[in-house]
Amino acid sequence: MVKKDNKLAYLYLIPAFLIVMIISFGPILYGIGLSFLNVNLYTMGEDNRIKEIQGNIENTVNIINAAKKQDRLDLVSKYEEKLKIYEEQRDNLTKSKIQTVKSSIASLENEIKNLEPNKEDPKVNARIIERQIQIEGYKNELEYLNERLENKEFYKPIKFVGLRNYKRSLQSLNSEFVKVLYRTVIWTIINVFFHVTIGIFLALLLNREDLKLKGLYRTILILPWAVPQFITALIWKILYHSQFGFINKLLNVVGIPSIPWLVNERWAFVAVIITNIWLGFPFMILVATGALQSISKSLYEAADIDGATTLQKLRLITLPLIKPTMIPATILGTIWTFTNFNVVYLITGGGPNKSTELIATYQYNALVGGNYSLAATYSVITFIILAIFTTINTKVSKAFDE
Repeated sequence: MVKKDNKLAYLYLIPAFLIVMIISFGPILYGIGLSFLNVNLYTMGEDNRIKEIQGNIENTVNIINAAKKQDRLDLVSKYEEKLKIYEEQRDNLTKSKIQTVKSSIASLENEIKNLEPNKEDPKVNARIIERQIQIEGYKNELEYLNERLENKEFYKPIKFVGLRNYKRSLQSLNSEFVKVLYRTVIWTIINVFFHVTIGIFLALLLNREDLKLKGLYRTILILPWAVPQFITALIWKILYHSQFGFINKLLNVVGIPSIPWLVNERWAFVAVIITNIWLGFPFMILVATGALQSISKSLYEAADIDGATTLQKLRLITLPLIKPTMIPATILGTIWTFTNFNVVYLITGGGPNKSTELIATYQYNALVGGNYSLAATYSVITFIILAIFTTINTKVSKAFDE
């Protein structure tokens, strides 16, 4: 009877397990595969006229080869003339598209130039960012058109390109992706440090036995984390407004001049960091509070008898005992922060001048620009970095061994 029950359980578990595996690992494997191909907006949707001309060229070449085998030099000469016409049509069509794309880029750049004087207005700033993303898309198209004109690969099917996308991403320390990666690392270190530090500090304050209204304080402090992230980000964007934002109004009251939060490159980066710290520390308060409440009071009583100071109790009892709980939470927080998209996208959109661009927004812009394989490559690189970080952290800290 027990064996029959086990078989029945497996009949339910195995399909469920397979579905979970497909849902979990399917997108990851698909992304890895995509990073080794040349999938973009242009290889997936070639111009029909180009396809038609290229088909005519291939047919003409076949006719010329057949005529040469039969020594029909009259036909060879005739179809070679046709071939030149087709090739010229193909080249001219591509050159015409290149000029159209260049005109579109120039038009958008002029629009941005005209908008620059009023970029302090959030709506104008958002429009500038939108135009910059459009320019990136056109630049991808221009790069592709120039490449196919130079290499005479006018009908370029999807094919395996090996490590080309990875080489393009990491070609030099001055490449745009490496700069974005470096900025994302700085962003992650600063945010996680303050998340953990503020979280533990406030959790220690809330854990005091003589503190009244603990429940009320905890509820208030957890609110930033409970409110949907996009709502909080948009509220902070309003608060950062150069002319009408509450933060600058408050600074003016105490005699400090207004700060160009979303206009100046450095201040914009500071602004998104402050917002993300506000969003992240409540989670660490919850984790640290749970860990603190699991510590036996008898340990502190014994320490008091031995004459231990508050700092000694913190260093020798509290921190070592909350470490097994805090390290996994810190790893989780690091992953969330490193891949954060909402805060930057909703507040600055990666601007001004890409000064707040992070890995997640950079991937998104590559995707919107139609370069799907390159966006997948960025995702794989991010996955590898986070996997290495998590493995090293767990090995060194031995948090899961305790």
